[in-house]
Amino acid sequence: MKFKMLCITPVAHIGDLKERMNELFDFTYLPDPIEDEVKAHKDVEIIFTNPNKSKVYLGKEVIECLPKLKVIATASTGTIHIDKNYCKTRNIKVISITKEISVLERITSTAEHAFLLTLAACRNMVQSCNSVALGDWNYESFVGRQINQLKIGVLGFGRLGKMYAKYAHCFGAEVFVSDPFKTKEIQNTTYKIADEFEIFKNCDVVALHIHATEENIKFVNKRLLSIAKPTLILINTSRGEIVSEDDLLSFLEKNKEAKYFTDVINEEYRGIRNNRLFNSFLFQKQIVITPHIGGMSIDAQLIAYNHCFDMLNKFLKELE
Repeated sequence: MKFKMLCITPVAHIGDLKERMNELFDFTYLPDPIEDEVKAHKDVEIIFTNPNKSKVYLGKEVIECLPKLKVIATASTGTIHIDKNYCKTRNIKVISITKEISVLERITSTAEHAFLLTLAACRNMVQSCNSVALGDWNYESFVGRQINQLKIGVLGFGRLGKMYAKYAHCFGAEVFVSDPFKTKEIQNTTYKIADEFEIFKNCDVVALHIHATEENIKFVNKRLLSIAKPTLILINTSRGEIVSEDDLLSFLEKNKEAKYFTDVINEEYRGIRNNRLFNSFLFQKQIVITPHIGGMSIDAQLIAYNHCFDMLNKFLKELE
């Protein structure tokens, strides 16, 4: 008897992953469902998901409609799209690749995207491309900065923070790092140790590489933004929830040269059209948003999704 699996994230393009799922499970494929469609699958025992693009928050409202659900497997390091506390009350196993360090070290896509956003922000690339698309040919509004003349701050010195700091250093930036859990490790590098206040006060660019843990929700707020440079470039490829979007909008409105280039937004499952940043008149002027594509290279997906699927199968075999 095969377990009933519902896959609610696109996987058809990821090698033979969909075929493997179909072979091993009683498989249903809904690559872009809404919550009501997920709720309708009352016999589902396993959900395979990913937060990118998802309109579905796997919390009480959805899960209580799925009485047979045993496992949620997410091919991601972040789990903010899952109510893990509620899953515990229901004895539902949550599988993620959060702690699969040897696997994650092979995945550089998100750090590369963070640095791409940094370059794009420093050189006004998006705005200049939009200008040319309108038929304009004038560089004067788009004069930017060189990386090797900048102070770049990195919040978080985990896997992605280390990669990003390395890229910035290789381009000649003066790199400052803040991570209270990695002080000794930072001391063994050429980077300068700083706390978050020093970074926001002194750095031209601040890149966020921290997890959306309970203590980090709205970590970037008016407390830090009040001491930031008026030309601050803030880069976020972590999670939207670590930034207070209301405080950020107030900061950007007061500081016309500041920018926020992000790959993530608050409560992504609600969609971009419900997001305050998207609906602000600053969108595409000071705010640039990409659709959570940081880890969405085919190379990263092949590694991450297949490994998560292998973890799921291992867990199920241990249940036998």
